[in-house]
This record gives sequence, structure tokens and C-alpha cells, in this order.
Amino acid sequence: EKNWRLAPQPTSSQAALHTDRFIPESKTMRISATVHFVAPFFVPSGVLAALRSRSMDGRCGSINGDIEGAKGSFDGTLYTADLGEYGSFELSVSNEGFMSYQTYLKKINDLSTETGVGIPSDGLTFHFHTMWSDATDAIGIGIGPCVPSQTGLHYDPFAGCGLASAYRIGTNRESEVCGLLNKGFNRTTLSYDCNEESFGECHANCEVGDLSGKYGAIKINADGDGHQCIPHDPFPALNCHYKDAISGEDDPLKFASIVFHGNKGGRPLPIICGQLIKQE
Repeated sequence: EKNWRLAPQPTSSQAALHTDRFIPESKTMRISATVHFVAPFFVPSGVLAALRSRSMDGRCGSINGDIEGAKGSFDGTLYTADLGEYGSFELSVSNEGFMSYQTYLKKINDLSTETGVGIPSDGLTFHFHTMWSDATDAIGIGIGPCVPSQTGLHYDPFAGCGLASAYRIGTNRESEVCGLLNKGFNRTTLSYDCNEESFGECHANCEVGDLSGKYGAIKINADGDGHQCIPHDPFPALNCHYKDAISGEDDPLKFASIVFHGNKGGRPLPIICGQLIKQE
């Protein structure tokens, strides 16, 4: 009944998780959910800042939205989301247990006018989501095609338990996982605190899929363009969690899409999304 299983064998830079780091000792024997964990690899915030700013093997600034070029720029398993005239997103997960990704957005001002979703002054937030349900198109424009019923919730294999975590919303998931982690069943008492500083202090403060939480939102310039490259994220998605099947099933242990959020009426709402497709 109490079944904790580790995800695939950690690399030399990772270690198996001690469950009492997340769950008070008094609660460790009450767990009824099966959860897969790999320990976060902790890197001081100053080192993270240096990793953000450096260009490793020419990865940053060299792709310019060209997915074919991306195939030769990253080492590891490459996943891409082709956003058509609005740009692209590229993700690489290495065999060493790290993640690199690059976002190249364009014409976002036009997209905002078309969709009615505003562009926040501090930029678009973006996250890995847990499914893709559109069997005819790999890109979604605006709110309707990118809502959770179409793209799922946040990929969150280590139960960071943000407001849109796939572990937080769903039948019994919150009480079995986020509740036991003292992260609150009531949305008004949400304890999730993921930002660049808190991520530097402890990677487990963030959902793996909360890319803007870990490294900041994507600033959009006056021309409607935005670019961000993170060459070395030590808190990665796992290749074995990739889901290529078109599915309406939400699973916190799967990632299948990328969703970018603006705002409307003070609420964060999706402006564009895309299916992540594994490049062979």
C-alpha cells in the first residue's frame, strides 16, 4: 500500500531522494499514492546565473527559430514545438541528466490583437503541460485550443504543487500528494513559491515544468519578438516521461506540450501553445 518508487537510475550528479526531505516523519506512513521521484541536483544561485548568461557550444542565439538548425545545435534528445509564423520552442534532454531549451517568439503583438490576450510588462510565462489532445494540428492559437482540457496541467513529477500542477487538480491527487506535502488543499492557502531566487536555493521549490518560474518570463520587445535560451537546467524533464500520443488523459508524470501565457482581465490566460514533437 505504501509504495514509493524511484524514477530511472539517477546519474552521477543526482542522488536518490530521501522522502523525509519533503514529508514530515509523522506522515510518511500515511502515503497511499504511488509517486516517482529523482532528487534535485542543487546548484548555488550564483552558478545558475552564470549558466544562464553563458553560451554553451553556441547553443544560445544561434537557432533563431530554425528547427532544422536546432537539430544540430543541441546534444541529447531533442523535442520541438513549431509555432508557425509565431516562432518555435526547442528542448533538449541530455543523457547526463540536464536540460537545455530555447524559445524564439515573433509577431506576438499581432497575436495579442488576434486573441485578445494581453502581454504582461514582465513577459509571457510558459510551462510544460501534460497532454496534447488535438489530432489535427500541433499548434494552438488563443485561449480555446490551449486550455487545460486540451493541453493538460503543469508537468510536475516531483510534486512542486503549484496552482496548476497536475498533482494538485484531479481526483484525489491533491489530498494524496500535495496535501501530504503540506502544500495546501485549499487554493487560497497555496504555499508554492517558485522564482529565480528560490529555485537557486532549492530546486524542489519549483515544478520541473515551470520554466518561467525557474528562469524568468520571456520579455516581448516593441516589435513583438522575444527570445530566451537556458543552456543548462539541472532540474530537467525526463526522457521516459515524454508522451507523444494524442490523448485527453492528464498525467503529472508526462510532458507533451508547451503553453505560453499572457493575461486578460487580471487573469493569466494562454496566448499560444504547441505540441512537443520528438526529433529523430
